[in-house]
Amino acid sequence: LQFLKALHEQQNMPILMISHHLGDVISVVKQICFINQYTKLFEAGARDEMVSAERLTRLYGRPVKVQACEERLDVYVPGHLP
Repeated sequence: LQFLKALHEQQNMPILMISHHLGDVISVVKQICFINQYTKLFEAGARDEMVSAERLTRLYGRPVKVQACEERLDVYVPGHLP
């Protein structure tokens, strides 16, 4: 992820990435898009606007907590083991 971030910043190259690992991605992106095929959810926008407990709870259909730890954002789903 750091390589892609550096490539974007140094070469001004747009990067599109698809991932199921939200916790890893949210600390390095500026824009994010959430898609849930089962609930037909599609939302996109600035990371800081998109990564909220309320929005992620809607996306996952279960309670989600978002916590800032140093310069990283962590997403925690109570009762879910990684």
